[in-house]
Amino acid sequence: MAKKADKVTDDAINFHNVFSEEQETVIDEKIQKTCVSYTSKQHPFKVGTTYLFRTVTMVDIGVVKEITKDYVTVDKCAWIADTGNFNDCLKGPANIKEIYAFPHEVYVNLSSLIDATPWPYELQWAK
Repeated sequence: MAKKADKVTDDAINFHNVFSEEQETVIDEKIQKTCVSYTSKQHPFKVGTTYLFRTVTMVDIGVVKEITKDYVTVDKCAWIADTGNFNDCLKGPANIKEIYAFPHEVYVNLSSLIDATPWPYELQWAK
């Protein structure tokens, strides 16, 4: 009968002690495929297009300047502190309750993105 461990050790969490070599190979291949597909993910953004980005904590609006694996660099960006009714916000900037322009470019982490939509309206704060 196996002895109950009082604390987690390297041996307790090492999957090499649990799986056969063949099973380890299958697991390693699946992990590699998952990592490759995650890091090469596609996105719908186009440089030069303005978007409203909704992240886990904020709403930003700005023009996509550059896209990397993990970030979208956004220029002429503003933080929307209070969208008011979100459906009304999407109908135009006059319906947004509170807007603060960034004085510099912003980097939106793609992992924090909930959704995004093209923003077809003039960026009044970027004049």
